[in-house]
Amino acid sequence: MDTDVSPQTNPTTQADTPAGILDTSNGKNVVNALNDCENEREDLKPQSNSVDEHDDKTEDTRDSASRGETIAANLPDSDLHTTIPGDKPGHNSEPPEIDAWSHNEQPEQMSSGEEEVSSDNPPSFQSIQDSNDMKHDDDGEHSQNASDTSSTIDNTALQTGISHNPIDPNIDNTHTGSSQTKSKSEAPSNMPEKAAQLSVTISENGSAVEGDNGGDIVVVTGGSGFLGQHVVKMLQQRAPHVSEIRVLDVKEFVQKLEYTAAKPVKSLVGSVADSKFVSRALKGVHSVIHVAGLISWGTFPDFAGMEEANVVGTVNVFNACIKNNVQRLVYCSTVDVAVGFQPVNGGDEENTRVPPADGFMFPGYPETKYQGERVVLNSERVPRQDGGTLQTVILRANVLYGELDHAYVTNGLRAANQSKGVLRQIGDGMAMFQQAYVGNTAWAFVRADAAMRENPALNAEVFYVPDNTPVQNSFNFMRPYLEARGFRLSEDRLSYTLVHSAVRVAEIVAKGLSPIYKLNLPVQSYSIMYINTSIHFRAEKARKMLGYEPIFTPSEARQASLEYYKTVDLDNNEG
Repeated sequence: MDTDVSPQTNPTTQADTPAGILDTSNGKNVVNALNDCENEREDLKPQSNSVDEHDDKTEDTRDSASRGETIAANLPDSDLHTTIPGDKPGHNSEPPEIDAWSHNEQPEQMSSGEEEVSSDNPPSFQSIQDSNDMKHDDDGEHSQNASDTSSTIDNTALQTGISHNPIDPNIDNTHTGSSQTKSKSEAPSNMPEKAAQLSVTISENGSAVEGDNGGDIVVVTGGSGFLGQHVVKMLQQRAPHVSEIRVLDVKEFVQKLEYTAAKPVKSLVGSVADSKFVSRALKGVHSVIHVAGLISWGTFPDFAGMEEANVVGTVNVFNACIKNNVQRLVYCSTVDVAVGFQPVNGGDEENTRVPPADGFMFPGYPETKYQGERVVLNSERVPRQDGGTLQTVILRANVLYGELDHAYVTNGLRAANQSKGVLRQIGDGMAMFQQAYVGNTAWAFVRADAAMRENPALNAEVFYVPDNTPVQNSFNFMRPYLEARGFRLSEDRLSYTLVHSAVRVAEIVAKGLSPIYKLNLPVQSYSIMYINTSIHFRAEKARKMLGYEPIFTPSEARQASLEYYKTVDLDNNEG
Protein backbone atom coordinates (compact mmCIF):
# COMPACT_ATOMS: atom_id res chain seq x y z
CA MET A 1 0.00 0.00 0.00
CA ASP A 2 1.42 3.38 -0.97
CA THR A 3 1.70 5.96 1.74
CA ASP A 4 1.76 9.56 0.59
CA VAL A 5 4.27 11.51 2.61
CA SER A 6 4.50 14.44 0.26
CA PRO A 7 3.38 17.87 1.50
CA GLN A 8 0.56 19.83 -0.05
CA THR A 9 1.76 21.69 -3.11
CA ASN A 10 0.21 23.43 -6.07
CA PRO A 11 -1.87 21.15 -8.33
CA THR A 12 0.75 21.01 -11.06
CA THR A 13 3.55 19.90 -8.78
CA GLN A 14 1.39 17.45 -6.96
CA ALA A 15 0.22 15.83 -10.15
CA ASP A 16 3.81 15.12 -11.12
CA THR A 17 4.68 13.60 -7.77
CA PRO A 18 3.85 9.89 -7.43
CA ALA A 19 2.13 8.83 -4.25
CA GLY A 20 4.55 7.87 -1.55
CA ILE A 21 7.32 10.11 -2.84
CA LEU A 22 8.54 13.24 -1.10
CA ASP A 23 8.10 16.44 -3.08
CA THR A 24 11.21 18.60 -3.36
CA SER A 25 9.78 21.44 -5.36
CA ASN A 26 10.04 23.55 -2.25
CA GLY A 27 12.79 22.85 0.24
CA LYS A 28 10.61 23.76 3.21
CA ASN A 29 7.93 21.33 2.08
CA VAL A 30 10.36 18.50 2.66
CA VAL A 31 10.72 19.31 6.33
CA ASN A 32 7.00 19.98 6.69
CA ALA A 33 6.21 16.59 5.18
CA LEU A 34 8.54 14.90 7.61
CA ASN A 35 7.02 16.78 10.52
CA ASP A 36 3.59 15.57 9.46
CA CYS A 37 4.55 11.90 9.45
CA GLU A 38 2.34 10.19 12.03
CA ASN A 39 4.55 7.17 12.59
CA GLU A 40 7.82 8.89 13.47
CA ARG A 41 10.42 6.25 14.38
CA GLU A 42 11.32 6.10 18.04
CA ASP A 43 14.96 5.67 17.00
CA LEU A 44 15.08 9.35 16.27
CA LYS A 45 13.87 10.23 19.73
CA PRO A 46 16.21 8.57 22.19
CA GLN A 47 14.95 8.53 25.67
CA SER A 48 17.96 9.93 27.39
CA ASN A 49 20.57 12.56 26.86
CA SER A 50 23.91 11.55 25.44
CA VAL A 51 25.60 13.11 28.41
CA ASP A 52 27.66 11.14 30.87
CA GLU A 53 26.25 12.07 34.24
CA HIS A 54 29.62 11.46 35.84
CA ASP A 55 31.46 13.91 33.61
CA ASP A 56 32.13 17.52 34.41
CA LYS A 57 30.31 19.96 32.21
CA THR A 58 32.33 21.76 29.63
CA GLU A 59 32.94 25.42 30.41
CA ASP A 60 29.84 27.31 29.50
CA THR A 61 29.16 30.19 27.12
CA ARG A 62 27.46 28.09 24.53
CA ASP A 63 26.35 29.02 22.50
CA SER A 64 16.55 -5.71 -11.24
CA ALA A 65 14.43 -8.87 -11.55
CA SER A 66 14.85 -10.55 -14.94
CA ARG A 67 17.33 -9.24 -17.49
CA GLY A 68 15.70 -6.84 -19.93
CA GLU A 69 16.73 -4.93 -22.99
CA THR A 70 19.54 -2.44 -23.21
CA ILE A 71 18.34 1.13 -23.33
CA ALA A 72 20.50 4.02 -24.52
CA ALA A 73 19.09 7.36 -23.41
CA ASN A 74 20.30 10.89 -23.92
CA LEU A 75 21.68 12.57 -20.88
CA PRO A 76 21.16 16.28 -21.04
CA ASP A 77 23.56 18.36 -19.00
CA SER A 78 25.73 15.44 -18.02
CA ASP A 79 29.08 13.97 -18.85
CA LEU A 80 29.82 10.30 -18.42
CA HIS A 81 33.09 8.49 -18.64
CA THR A 82 33.73 4.80 -18.25
CA THR A 83 37.00 3.49 -16.88
CA ILE A 84 37.72 -0.15 -17.61
CA PRO A 85 40.61 -1.80 -15.75
CA GLY A 86 43.68 -1.55 -17.91
CA ASP A 87 42.22 1.15 -20.15
CA LYS A 88 42.64 4.86 -19.97
CA PRO A 89 39.61 6.87 -18.82
CA GLY A 90 37.65 8.19 -21.75
CA HIS A 91 34.29 9.05 -23.19
CA ASN A 92 32.04 6.03 -23.33
CA SER A 93 30.62 5.66 -26.80
CA GLU A 94 27.24 4.71 -25.42
CA PRO A 95 26.49 6.50 -22.17
CA PRO A 96 23.15 6.28 -20.27
CA GLU A 97 20.52 8.28 -18.70
CA ILE A 98 22.86 8.81 -15.95
CA ASP A 99 23.90 11.91 -14.26
CA ALA A 100 24.24 12.48 -10.67
CA TRP A 101 25.89 14.67 -8.30
CA SER A 102 28.20 14.71 -5.50
CA HIS A 103 29.54 17.42 -3.41
CA ASN A 104 32.20 17.98 -1.04
CA GLU A 105 31.87 19.70 2.18
CA GLN A 106 32.85 22.81 0.48
CA PRO A 107 30.84 25.40 -1.18
CA GLU A 108 32.11 28.11 -3.43
CA GLN A 109 32.87 25.96 -6.34
CA MET A 110 32.23 23.31 -3.89
CA SER A 111 34.82 20.82 -4.52
CA SER A 112 33.88 17.24 -4.58
CA GLY A 113 34.85 15.02 -1.80
CA GLU A 114 33.19 13.81 1.24
CA GLU A 115 30.87 15.64 3.01
CA GLU A 116 33.28 13.89 3.81
CA VAL A 117 30.35 12.02 6.11
CA SER A 118 30.70 11.49 5.04
CA SER A 119 29.87 10.81 5.48
CA ASP A 120 31.46 13.41 6.78
CA ASN A 121 35.70 17.58 9.69
CA PRO A 122 35.18 20.20 12.12
CA PRO A 123 36.13 23.70 12.01
CA SER A 124 38.49 22.93 14.82
CA PHE A 125 42.11 23.76 14.14
CA GLN A 126 41.49 25.39 10.84
CA SER A 127 38.85 27.75 11.96
CA ILE A 128 41.11 29.01 14.65
CA GLN A 129 43.11 30.68 11.95
CA ASP A 130 41.14 30.70 8.72
CA SER A 131 38.53 33.32 8.08
CA ASN A 132 37.17 31.84 4.88
CA ASP A 133 34.01 29.83 4.63
CA MET A 134 34.44 26.28 3.66
CA LYS A 135 32.68 23.80 1.56
CA HIS A 136 32.25 20.16 1.98
CA ASP A 137 31.87 15.53 2.79
CA ASP A 138 32.08 13.82 3.88
CA ASP A 139 30.59 12.81 4.03
CA GLY A 140 32.14 13.36 3.31
CA GLU A 141 32.54 15.81 4.81
CA HIS A 142 36.09 18.95 0.56
CA SER A 143 37.73 22.00 1.41
CA GLN A 144 37.35 25.07 -0.62
CA ASN A 145 36.97 28.53 0.68
CA ALA A 146 34.37 31.03 -0.22
CA SER A 147 34.08 34.42 1.32
CA ASP A 148 30.60 34.93 0.02
CA THR A 149 27.49 32.91 0.63
CA SER A 150 24.61 32.28 -1.71
CA SER A 151 20.98 31.46 -1.21
CA THR A 152 21.09 29.13 -4.19
CA ILE A 153 23.51 26.25 -4.58
CA ASP A 154 25.59 26.39 -7.70
CA ASN A 155 25.55 22.89 -9.20
CA THR A 156 29.22 23.17 -10.01
CA ALA A 157 29.81 24.03 -6.42
CA LEU A 158 28.17 21.02 -4.83
CA GLN A 159 30.89 18.82 -3.54
CA THR A 160 31.13 15.26 -2.53
CA GLY A 161 32.39 14.24 0.72
CA ILE A 162 30.84 13.35 3.48
CA SER A 163 33.06 14.08 5.74
CA HIS A 164 30.20 14.49 7.62
CA ASN A 165 30.84 17.00 10.31
CA PRO A 166 31.01 20.62 10.26
CA ILE A 167 33.43 19.01 12.06
CA ASP A 168 33.16 16.41 9.78
CA PRO A 169 36.14 14.56 8.74
CA ASN A 170 36.19 16.34 5.57
CA ILE A 171 35.65 19.87 6.24
CA ASP A 172 37.31 23.15 6.12
CA ASN A 173 36.24 25.75 8.49
CA THR A 174 34.84 27.85 5.74
CA HIS A 175 32.30 26.01 3.86
CA THR A 176 29.96 28.32 2.04
CA GLY A 177 28.11 28.34 -1.18
CA SER A 178 29.25 29.81 -4.40
CA SER A 179 28.88 33.51 -4.80
CA GLN A 180 27.36 32.88 -8.19
CA THR A 181 23.89 31.41 -8.15
CA LYS A 182 22.15 29.20 -10.65
CA SER A 183 18.67 27.85 -10.95
CA LYS A 184 18.32 24.14 -10.25
CA SER A 185 17.45 23.53 -13.87
CA GLU A 186 20.60 25.19 -15.12
CA ALA A 187 23.41 22.87 -16.07
CA PRO A 188 26.71 23.02 -14.18
CA SER A 189 29.33 25.06 -15.97
CA ASN A 190 31.56 22.04 -16.37
CA MET A 191 28.96 20.13 -18.34
CA PRO A 192 29.44 19.65 -22.11
CA GLU A 193 26.86 21.12 -24.46
CA LYS A 194 26.26 17.79 -26.15
CA ALA A 195 24.35 15.18 -24.23
CA ALA A 196 26.29 12.09 -23.26
CA GLN A 197 24.92 8.58 -23.64
CA LEU A 198 25.38 5.41 -21.67
CA SER A 199 24.19 1.90 -22.25
CA VAL A 200 22.26 0.66 -19.23
CA THR A 201 20.60 -2.72 -18.87
CA ILE A 202 17.39 -2.78 -16.88
CA SER A 203 14.42 -5.05 -16.56
CA GLU A 204 10.99 -4.07 -17.82
CA ASN A 205 9.89 -2.76 -14.42
CA GLY A 206 13.05 -0.71 -13.97
CA SER A 207 14.67 -2.91 -11.35
CA ALA A 208 18.34 -3.76 -11.43
CA VAL A 209 19.93 -6.63 -13.26
CA GLU A 210 23.37 -8.08 -12.70
CA GLY A 211 26.44 -6.10 -13.65
CA ASP A 212 28.91 -7.08 -16.36
CA ASN A 213 30.48 -9.79 -14.20
CA GLY A 214 27.34 -11.14 -12.57
CA GLY A 215 27.53 -9.02 -9.42
CA ASP A 216 25.79 -5.90 -8.14
CA ILE A 217 25.97 -2.40 -9.54
CA VAL A 218 26.67 0.12 -6.77
CA VAL A 219 26.44 3.90 -7.02
CA VAL A 220 28.59 6.12 -4.79
CA THR A 221 27.42 9.72 -4.60
CA GLY A 222 30.26 12.06 -3.72
CA GLY A 223 32.70 9.40 -4.85
CA SER A 224 35.30 11.87 -6.09
CA GLY A 225 35.83 13.34 -2.64
CA PHE A 226 37.77 12.45 0.49
CA LEU A 227 35.57 9.72 1.95
CA GLY A 228 34.11 8.79 -1.43
CA GLN A 229 37.51 7.92 -2.90
CA HIS A 230 38.14 5.52 -0.02
CA VAL A 231 34.67 3.96 -0.39
CA VAL A 232 35.41 3.26 -4.07
CA LYS A 233 38.73 1.70 -3.05
CA MET A 234 36.99 -0.59 -0.55
CA LEU A 235 34.42 -1.59 -3.19
CA GLN A 236 37.29 -2.51 -5.49
CA GLN A 237 39.22 -4.49 -2.90
CA ARG A 238 36.78 -5.92 -0.38
CA ALA A 239 33.34 -6.21 -1.99
CA PRO A 240 33.13 -9.50 -3.95
CA HIS A 241 29.38 -8.97 -4.42
CA VAL A 242 30.01 -5.85 -6.53
CA SER A 243 30.90 -6.04 -10.23
CA GLU A 244 30.42 -2.42 -11.31
CA ILE A 245 30.86 0.94 -9.57
CA ARG A 246 29.25 4.21 -10.63
CA VAL A 247 30.48 7.48 -9.14
CA LEU A 248 28.04 10.40 -9.10
CA ASP A 249 29.81 13.65 -8.44
CA VAL A 250 30.08 17.17 -9.77
CA LYS A 251 33.68 16.29 -10.56
CA GLU A 252 34.74 13.55 -12.93
CA PHE A 253 36.10 10.59 -10.97
CA VAL A 254 39.86 10.24 -11.13
CA GLN A 255 41.48 7.56 -8.97
CA LYS A 256 43.66 9.29 -6.36
CA LEU A 257 44.52 6.35 -4.10
CA GLU A 258 46.93 3.52 -4.80
CA TYR A 259 45.22 0.21 -5.60
CA THR A 260 44.55 -2.04 -8.57
CA ALA A 261 41.14 -1.30 -10.07
CA ALA A 262 39.75 -4.65 -11.22
CA LYS A 263 36.14 -3.49 -11.63
CA PRO A 264 34.80 -0.99 -14.16
CA VAL A 265 34.06 2.49 -12.82
CA LYS A 266 31.60 4.80 -14.58
CA SER A 267 31.94 8.48 -13.73
CA LEU A 268 28.63 10.34 -13.83
CA VAL A 269 29.04 14.08 -13.61
CA GLY A 270 26.07 15.96 -12.18
CA SER A 271 24.32 17.16 -9.04
CA VAL A 272 22.12 15.36 -6.53
CA ALA A 273 20.13 18.59 -6.37
CA ASP A 274 18.76 17.76 -9.83
CA SER A 275 15.97 15.23 -9.20
CA LYS A 276 15.57 14.19 -12.86
CA PHE A 277 19.29 13.68 -13.21
CA VAL A 278 19.44 11.50 -10.09
CA SER A 279 16.39 9.50 -11.16
CA ARG A 280 18.01 8.62 -14.48
CA ALA A 281 21.33 7.91 -12.79
CA LEU A 282 19.89 5.26 -10.50
CA LYS A 283 18.20 3.19 -13.19
CA GLY A 284 19.31 -0.39 -13.15
CA VAL A 285 21.40 -0.25 -9.96
CA HIS A 286 21.23 -2.47 -6.89
CA SER A 287 22.58 -0.21 -4.19
CA VAL A 288 23.46 3.39 -3.41
CA ILE A 289 26.09 4.59 -0.94
CA HIS A 290 25.14 8.24 -0.42
CA VAL A 291 28.11 10.17 0.95
CA ALA A 292 27.63 13.40 -1.00
CA GLY A 293 26.86 16.41 1.13
CA LEU A 294 27.61 20.04 1.93
CA ILE A 295 29.09 21.50 5.11
CA SER A 296 29.23 25.22 5.56
CA TRP A 297 30.28 27.21 8.56
CA GLY A 298 31.99 30.43 9.40
CA THR A 299 30.38 33.59 10.69
CA PHE A 300 27.67 33.37 8.02
CA PRO A 301 27.07 29.72 7.03
CA ASP A 302 25.30 28.90 3.77
CA PHE A 303 22.09 27.55 5.30
CA ALA A 304 20.18 27.49 2.00
CA GLY A 305 23.00 25.61 0.34
CA MET A 306 23.11 22.98 3.07
CA GLU A 307 19.36 22.46 2.93
CA GLU A 308 19.51 22.07 -0.84
CA ALA A 309 22.37 19.59 -0.77
CA ASN A 310 21.77 17.66 2.44
CA VAL A 311 17.98 17.62 2.63
CA VAL A 312 16.64 18.09 -0.90
CA GLY A 313 19.56 16.13 -2.35
CA THR A 314 18.86 13.22 0.00
CA VAL A 315 15.15 13.34 -0.84
CA ASN A 316 16.07 13.14 -4.53
CA VAL A 317 18.26 10.10 -3.91
CA PHE A 318 15.58 8.44 -1.76
CA ASN A 319 12.83 9.10 -4.32
CA ALA A 320 15.01 7.79 -7.16
CA CYS A 321 15.64 4.60 -5.18
CA ILE A 322 11.89 4.12 -4.69
CA LYS A 323 11.09 4.86 -8.33
CA ASN A 324 13.82 2.61 -9.73
CA ASN A 325 13.33 -0.27 -7.28
CA VAL A 326 16.84 0.04 -5.87
CA GLN A 327 17.37 -2.59 -3.22
CA ARG A 328 19.66 -0.86 -0.70
CA LEU A 329 20.63 2.65 0.44
CA VAL A 330 23.45 3.50 2.86
CA TYR A 331 23.27 7.11 4.06
CA CYS A 332 26.20 9.06 5.47
CA SER A 333 25.22 11.15 8.46
CA THR A 334 27.41 12.61 11.21
CA VAL A 335 27.97 12.14 14.93
CA ASP A 336 27.22 15.86 15.20
CA VAL A 337 23.49 15.14 15.09
CA ALA A 338 23.98 13.96 18.68
CA VAL A 339 26.31 16.76 19.81
CA GLY A 340 24.78 19.53 21.89
CA PHE A 341 26.38 21.62 24.61
CA GLN A 342 27.23 18.80 26.97
CA PRO A 343 29.94 16.12 26.76
CA VAL A 344 29.12 12.81 25.05
CA ASN A 345 31.11 10.05 26.71
CA GLY A 346 30.69 6.56 25.28
CA GLY A 347 27.58 7.52 23.34
CA ASP A 348 25.61 4.81 21.54
CA GLU A 349 22.36 4.44 19.64
CA GLU A 350 20.36 4.06 22.85
CA ASN A 351 21.81 6.66 25.20
CA THR A 352 22.22 9.58 22.82
CA ARG A 353 19.35 11.92 22.14
CA VAL A 354 18.87 13.11 18.56
CA PRO A 355 18.40 15.97 18.26
CA PRO A 356 20.13 16.99 21.54
CA ALA A 357 17.81 18.32 24.23
CA ASP A 358 19.77 21.58 24.37
CA GLY A 359 20.06 21.97 20.61
CA PHE A 360 22.85 21.36 18.11
CA MET A 361 26.26 22.82 18.93
CA PHE A 362 26.77 23.77 15.29
CA PRO A 363 24.35 25.83 13.21
CA GLY A 364 22.95 24.35 10.02
CA TYR A 365 24.92 21.24 9.17
CA PRO A 366 23.78 18.85 11.95
CA GLU A 367 20.16 19.95 11.46
CA THR A 368 20.21 19.22 7.73
CA LYS A 369 21.91 15.85 8.22
CA TYR A 370 19.28 14.99 10.86
CA GLN A 371 16.52 15.87 8.39
CA GLY A 372 18.28 13.63 5.88
CA GLU A 373 18.15 10.80 8.41
CA ARG A 374 14.40 11.28 8.78
CA VAL A 375 13.96 11.05 5.02
CA VAL A 376 15.91 7.80 4.80
CA LEU A 377 14.08 6.23 7.74
CA ASN A 378 10.85 6.52 5.73
CA SER A 379 11.90 3.37 3.89
CA GLU A 380 9.64 1.28 6.13
CA ARG A 381 6.64 3.44 5.23
CA VAL A 382 7.19 4.06 1.52
CA PRO A 383 7.14 0.98 -0.76
CA ARG A 384 9.15 0.83 -3.95
CA GLN A 385 7.38 1.02 -7.30
CA ASP A 386 7.42 -2.76 -7.53
CA GLY A 387 5.87 -3.09 -4.06
CA GLY A 388 9.10 -4.19 -2.44
CA THR A 389 10.96 -2.50 0.39
CA LEU A 390 14.03 -0.30 0.09
CA GLN A 391 16.51 -1.40 2.77
CA THR A 392 18.29 1.50 4.45
CA VAL A 393 21.09 1.98 6.94
CA ILE A 394 22.41 5.23 8.39
CA LEU A 395 26.02 5.57 9.50
CA ARG A 396 26.97 8.50 11.71
CA ALA A 397 30.57 9.18 10.74
CA ASN A 398 33.19 10.65 13.03
CA VAL A 399 35.65 13.40 12.21
CA LEU A 400 37.98 11.73 9.71
CA TYR A 401 41.71 11.85 9.07
CA GLY A 402 43.94 10.17 6.52
CA GLU A 403 44.94 10.29 2.87
CA LEU A 404 43.22 13.04 0.83
CA ASP A 405 42.17 15.00 3.95
CA HIS A 406 42.45 18.67 3.05
CA ALA A 407 40.50 19.95 6.02
CA TYR A 408 40.87 18.49 9.50
CA VAL A 409 44.53 17.69 10.21
CA THR A 410 45.66 19.65 7.18
CA ASN A 411 44.03 22.79 8.57
CA GLY A 412 45.96 22.33 11.79
CA LEU A 413 49.17 22.09 9.78
CA ARG A 414 48.23 25.24 7.89
CA ALA A 415 47.58 27.05 11.15
CA ALA A 416 50.99 26.10 12.47
CA ASN A 417 52.66 26.98 9.18
CA GLN A 418 51.17 30.47 9.36
CA SER A 419 52.26 30.90 12.98
CA LYS A 420 55.98 30.25 12.63
CA GLY A 421 55.57 26.51 12.99
CA VAL A 422 53.58 26.60 16.24
CA LEU A 423 49.97 25.49 16.74
CA ARG A 424 48.44 27.40 19.63
CA GLN A 425 46.67 25.25 22.22
CA ILE A 426 43.36 26.46 23.65
CA GLY A 427 41.81 25.02 26.83
CA ASP A 428 43.10 22.87 29.66
CA GLY A 429 43.69 19.77 27.51
CA MET A 430 41.22 17.63 29.47
CA ALA A 431 38.59 17.21 26.73
CA MET A 432 38.77 13.77 25.12
CA PHE A 433 37.89 13.61 21.43
CA GLN A 434 37.36 10.78 18.96
CA GLN A 435 38.63 10.81 15.39
CA ALA A 436 38.42 7.90 12.94
CA TYR A 437 40.71 6.82 10.11
CA VAL A 438 38.96 7.35 6.77
CA GLY A 439 39.89 3.88 5.50
CA ASN A 440 38.04 2.21 8.37
CA THR A 441 34.99 4.44 7.97
CA ALA A 442 34.88 3.69 4.23
CA TRP A 443 34.98 -0.03 5.09
CA ALA A 444 32.01 0.48 7.43
CA PHE A 445 29.95 1.78 4.49
CA VAL A 446 30.84 -1.18 2.30
CA ARG A 447 30.20 -3.57 5.18
CA ALA A 448 26.78 -1.97 5.77
CA ASP A 449 25.80 -2.56 2.15
CA ALA A 450 26.94 -6.19 2.30
CA ALA A 451 25.13 -6.75 5.61
CA MET A 452 21.80 -5.63 4.12
CA ARG A 453 22.38 -7.88 1.13
CA GLU A 454 23.01 -10.81 3.47
CA ASN A 455 20.07 -9.99 5.73
CA PRO A 456 16.89 -8.75 3.96
CA ALA A 457 15.35 -7.98 7.37
CA LEU A 458 18.00 -5.38 8.16
CA ASN A 459 16.34 -2.03 7.51
CA ALA A 460 15.97 1.52 8.84
CA GLU A 461 18.78 1.20 11.37
CA VAL A 462 21.19 3.83 12.66
CA PHE A 463 24.81 3.11 13.63
CA TYR A 464 27.84 4.85 15.09
CA VAL A 465 31.01 3.50 13.45
CA PRO A 466 34.12 4.72 15.30
CA ASP A 467 37.32 2.71 14.89
CA ASN A 468 40.12 1.99 17.37
CA THR A 469 41.92 5.31 17.07
CA PRO A 470 42.79 6.23 20.70
CA VAL A 471 40.40 8.74 22.26
CA GLN A 472 42.55 11.68 23.30
CA ASN A 473 42.77 15.44 23.43
CA SER A 474 42.55 16.96 19.95
CA PHE A 475 45.87 18.77 20.30
CA ASN A 476 47.68 15.62 21.40
CA PHE A 477 46.21 13.85 18.37
CA MET A 478 47.80 16.52 16.17
CA ARG A 479 51.27 16.23 17.68
CA PRO A 480 52.82 13.49 15.45
CA TYR A 481 51.52 15.12 12.27
CA LEU A 482 52.90 18.50 13.31
CA GLU A 483 56.28 17.00 14.14
CA ALA A 484 56.37 15.23 10.76
CA ARG A 485 56.40 18.70 9.16
CA GLY A 486 58.87 20.18 11.64
CA PHE A 487 56.08 22.00 13.55
CA ARG A 488 55.10 21.77 17.21
CA LEU A 489 52.40 22.56 19.76
CA SER A 490 52.71 25.70 21.86
CA GLU A 491 54.10 25.09 25.34
CA ASP A 492 51.54 27.37 26.94
CA ARG A 493 47.76 27.11 26.72
CA LEU A 494 45.33 29.95 26.10
CA SER A 495 42.32 30.16 28.43
CA TYR A 496 39.23 28.60 26.84
CA THR A 497 36.91 30.99 28.71
CA LEU A 498 38.76 34.12 27.64
CA VAL A 499 39.17 33.12 24.01
CA HIS A 500 35.61 31.84 23.65
CA SER A 501 34.14 34.94 25.29
CA ALA A 502 36.19 37.28 23.11
CA VAL A 503 35.11 35.48 19.96
CA ARG A 504 31.45 35.56 21.03
CA VAL A 505 31.61 39.33 21.45
CA ALA A 506 33.24 39.68 18.03
CA GLU A 507 30.50 37.51 16.49
CA ILE A 508 27.78 39.69 17.98
CA VAL A 509 29.44 42.78 16.54
CA ALA A 510 29.94 41.13 13.13
CA LYS A 511 26.30 40.08 12.92
CA GLY A 512 25.19 43.53 13.98
CA LEU A 513 27.14 45.00 11.09
CA SER A 514 25.95 42.37 8.60
CA PRO A 515 23.19 44.54 7.03
CA ILE A 516 25.94 46.93 6.00
CA TYR A 517 29.01 44.73 5.70
CA LYS A 518 29.58 41.02 6.19
CA LEU A 519 32.74 40.40 8.16
CA ASN A 520 33.82 36.77 8.26
CA LEU A 521 35.83 36.14 11.40
CA PRO A 522 38.91 33.87 11.32
CA VAL A 523 37.50 31.67 14.07
CA GLN A 524 34.06 30.63 15.37
CA SER A 525 32.99 30.24 18.99
CA TYR A 526 31.45 26.84 18.32
CA SER A 527 34.72 25.57 16.86
CA ILE A 528 36.54 26.51 20.04
CA MET A 529 33.83 24.84 22.10
CA TYR A 530 33.91 21.72 19.96
CA ILE A 531 37.60 20.96 20.50
CA ASN A 532 37.15 21.62 24.21
CA THR A 533 34.25 19.20 24.72
CA SER A 534 34.63 15.47 25.34
CA ILE A 535 32.92 13.62 22.46
CA HIS A 536 33.29 9.90 21.79
CA PHE A 537 31.02 7.00 20.83
CA ARG A 538 30.84 3.20 20.84
CA ALA A 539 30.47 0.84 17.88
CA GLU A 540 29.04 -2.29 19.55
CA LYS A 541 25.79 -2.21 17.55
CA ALA A 542 27.63 -1.90 14.22
CA ARG A 543 29.96 -4.73 15.13
CA LYS A 544 27.08 -6.96 16.09
CA MET A 545 24.57 -6.19 13.33
CA LEU A 546 26.85 -5.19 10.46
CA GLY A 547 29.82 -7.38 11.26
CA TYR A 548 31.94 -4.22 11.19
CA GLU A 549 35.48 -4.49 12.50
CA PRO A 550 38.12 -1.86 11.67
CA ILE A 551 40.58 -3.35 9.17
CA PHE A 552 43.41 -0.88 9.85
CA THR A 553 45.05 -0.83 13.28
CA PRO A 554 45.76 2.54 14.93
CA SER A 555 49.46 2.20 14.09
CA GLU A 556 48.74 1.33 10.46
CA ALA A 557 46.34 4.25 10.17
CA ARG A 558 48.86 6.62 11.71
CA GLN A 559 51.67 5.47 9.44
CA ALA A 560 49.59 5.81 6.28
CA SER A 561 48.40 9.23 7.44
CA LEU A 562 51.92 10.41 8.34
CA GLU A 563 53.13 9.60 4.83
CA TYR A 564 50.33 11.70 3.42
CA TYR A 565 50.58 14.68 5.78
CA LYS A 566 54.37 14.89 5.35
CA THR A 567 53.89 16.13 1.82
CA VAL A 568 50.34 17.49 1.62
CA ASP A 569 50.22 20.90 -0.07
CA LEU A 570 49.41 23.45 2.62
CA ASP A 571 48.76 26.16 0.05
CA ASN A 572 46.03 24.20 -1.74
CA ASN A 573 42.61 24.19 -0.05
CA GLU A 574 40.81 22.40 -2.85
CA GLY A 575 41.87 18.85 -2.18
